[in-house]
Amino acid sequence: VELFDHLRQILAGGSILVTIEFHEPVTLDALPNRKELARYCENKVREGLERAHLSHRRLGARPVRTLTPPSDQISSDN
Repeated sequence: VELFDHLRQILAGGSILVTIEFHEPVTLDALPNRKELARYCENKVREGLERAHLSHRRLGARPVRTLTPPSDQISSDN
């Protein structure tokens, strides 16, 4: 499926739950080469996905929280 078609299918499904996980920064200097860096980063992302899936299974679907901008950033024109 092309990216645009895939995004359209996801967005047509209604609200979605998103988990964002930030990892410690890592540089090429920390590893011997770019392939090791790519492998390290892939493993970190896989670990995060596994934690998110396990959390979802253990806790079930979580309530939807909508993020809104602070009131001083909302224009009176809206």
